[in-house]
Amino acid sequence: MNMLKKLSHLAVLALICMIFATLAQTSPIKREDEPNFSHAEVSSDELTSSFVWFNGSILTNLIFMNVMQHFLTDKGLGDYEYQIQDRNGNMVYNLTDDIVTKSLSKNDYSFLNEEFFDISSPLELEGMTVLIQRDGNEIGRSKIE
Repeated sequence: MNMLKKLSHLAVLALICMIFATLAQTSPIKREDEPNFSHAEVSSDELTSSFVWFNGSILTNLIFMNVMQHFLTDKGLGDYEYQIQDRNGNMVYNLTDDIVTKSLSKNDYSFLNEEFFDISSPLELEGMTVLIQRDGNEIGRSKIE
């Protein structure tokens, strides 16, 4: 191959590399700058609960809810009601059915990890409150941060 042909191939290759480099810089796949999660911790004489909402896949914008509970009495999942209330105390989400039917239990612990619908960012929950009740009486509450 003569020198002129080699240089033309090299120039074309350099042009292709520059095009790909430019495309990569102008359209990166990234999520907006925001915290990766919101959380709430509820503690009482009957149980301790940890709620975490976090970003899932960057490409699909899934939000997941993770709940871990430790029961300190002989009561269990089915004995409690779980709600998220807005800043005015109105129920926004009733989590009871999902927590009771989908949690995995081992001894006096329960765990749940599932997709949380109706929000596009964990930040949407900040300032709301997790409320846990038994027989209509408040067991514990915590502000979501």
